[in-house]
Amino acid sequence: MRLLISVDGQDNDPHVSIELLRWLSRDPDLRTEASMSLVPATVRPGEMGGAFEAINAVLSSGLTLAGVVVSVASWRDSKGGRGPLVRIERDGVVVEVHDGSVETVERIVRALDVDLGDISATGPTDSTHDESGREAPEAP
Repeated sequence: MRLLISVDGQDNDPHVSIELLRWLSRDPDLRTEASMSLVPATVRPGEMGGAFEAINAVLSSGLTLAGVVVSVASWRDSKGGRGPLVRIERDGVVVEVHDGSVETVERIVRALDVDLGDISATGPTDSTHDESGREAPEAP
C-alpha cells in the first residue's frame, strides 16, 4: 500500500517533513513494516532547493496504516497539541489526522479503503473470520 503524507506549514518551516519522517522512523513497528522517503518540493526558477513536499510511504499491511496514523497523531501531540495539520493520501483519497483516538484511526483506515474489521477489538469481529483475521471457510 502506497501513501503520500504531507504536512501543512512547509512555508514556515521547510524541514517539518524531515522532522516527521525522523519521528516515524523511530517507531520500531514502522521501521520494519514500512519503507519511507522524502519527496522533494518542486523548485521554481530563482528559488533555492532543499525543501521537501511530502513523505512517500510504502506499507506492508493495513495494520501498518493504523500504526502510521497513531504515530502521526503522537507527533502532533508532541508539539503541544498544536502541531501542523497532516494529510494522508492513498489513490486520490485524502484524509486529515487530528488525533490518535481509536475512532479517528478507524475513520482514516475506512476512508482509505482498508478493511481491517474492528481494529479496536483484540480478536476477529465476527464469525466469518478465524483467529488470525482471515476469512473462515463456509460451514457445510
